[in-house]
Amino acid sequence: MAKQKTMRAELDALRREVEEMRQERESDPPPRQEEDTGPSIKDMAEELESVAAGTFENIESSLHQLAALSEKEIEKNPTLAVGLAFLVGLMIGRASRL
Repeated sequence: MAKQKTMRAELDALRREVEEMRQERESDPPPRQEEDTGPSIKDMAEELESVAAGTFENIESSLHQLAALSEKEIEKNPTLAVGLAFLVGLMIGRASRL
């Protein structure tokens, strides 16, 4: 019986401690820590813009080179150019029917 009273007293003491800790936690929340979320959306947009600008410049340069080469080939062999244009027209016409 004495052992049971001792255990009950210990349980009551633990309950009081837990209740005190719960009240402390509710009344005094821990300070919120700011998380490092990495680069901001603005930084990422600026980086994407610079990469895209470089890519578009490369594409534009490649297209100018391709146009210059095509122009030289057409001057060398105009009949072939007309035939290729005819075939491309036929392919586009076929594709538009589907």
